[in-house]
Amino acid sequence: MSYLAVSQILKAEAMVHAQNAKKDIVWSTLERDLKLEPDVWKPMRPVLSHLIRNSIDHGLEQNMDRVQKGKEAQGSVFFDYSQTLHSGQAWHEFIIRDDGRGMEADKIFLRAVRLGLVAEEQEEEFSTSEKLRLILCLVLPLAKKSAKPREEVLVWM
Repeated sequence: MSYLAVSQILKAEAMVHAQNAKKDIVWSTLERDLKLEPDVWKPMRPVLSHLIRNSIDHGLEQNMDRVQKGKEAQGSVFFDYSQTLHSGQAWHEFIIRDDGRGMEADKIFLRAVRLGLVAEEQEEEFSTSEKLRLILCLVLPLAKKSAKPREEVLVWM
């Protein structure tokens, strides 16, 4: 499946979800001449759909809240996909980024502790970036305000 076709499918899902959430969004992506093989696209589609829904639900503020913060009323959701070769193996990188309120690293870490994925005593060993990456291990409701922009990156090998 072409990059453009994948982007259009995800955009359609995002637009419907945003409308249901009563949020206006602008979808953006790059123009790439890439193809996603079915063995990459099929298992990643539900994951990407979930990340996009999370961006809309938990990342993007309501239109009026955005305006009050000095942002455009419409939230922005960006999608990208790229392929690279590392040591002879294909790596697939998916990026979903929004211009919303961001994720809270400490909240993600505490949720991972409650789920038994990490020990609370390990917190000092984790950088903010490492705490944020724990989101990839979790399916969590994280609707709390933060000032950092959201970018979720998945690498599929």
